[in-house]
Amino acid sequence: METKDILFSVNEYDKDGNKTEDGIFLHFGSTRVLAATSIEDFREIIGHFENMIEEIETAYADEIAAWSAAAPSEGEKK
Repeated sequence: METKDILFSVNEYDKDGNKTEDGIFLHFGSTRVLAATSIEDFREIIGHFENMIEEIETAYADEIAAWSAAAPSEGEKK
């Protein structure tokens, strides 16, 4: 799965089209996660992800550099 393959949906519906659950869901392949129940909560989660990026870049700089060195170039990706 590639990062761009993360999708979202709003609310959950049964087979008849009746809403069964409110929320914003993120889909990672075949896994669905309830991310938030309001747009405000979703914005807060995005901010949390941005803070996680800063922490990862700081605390795991060596590991990230190793990943980048080992990753195939764009021409090698399938």
